[in-house]
Amino acid sequence: MRTEFFTFRKRAQIAHSLHLLLYYAVAPQAKLTGRSGVVIPKKVSKLATSRNTLRRQLIDAMFPLAKSNNIDLILFVKSMAPVDVLFSELNQLVQAAHV
Repeated sequence: MRTEFFTFRKRAQIAHSLHLLLYYAVAPQAKLTGRSGVVIPKKVSKLATSRNTLRRQLIDAMFPLAKSNNIDLILFVKSMAPVDVLFSELNQLVQAAHV
């Protein structure tokens, strides 16, 4: 799984905003649908419960997009912001990336 992540990062394109960093690439032919993942470091929030809550909310927002467009997405949260701000930045990144 780790090597798959590194090969993904090599072929992925990057879009970024103030609070988010989005890696995106077309899913390999072996995979039927796109995949999505969210990385939230301890720097953003010390509490695991708040990181997991935010991760679940962001994955719920990203999953339909990744599945319908057959694209792999990894979202890095660089700094904490209100959830509605993160959602609006995610929508802007997706539109800028033409995903």
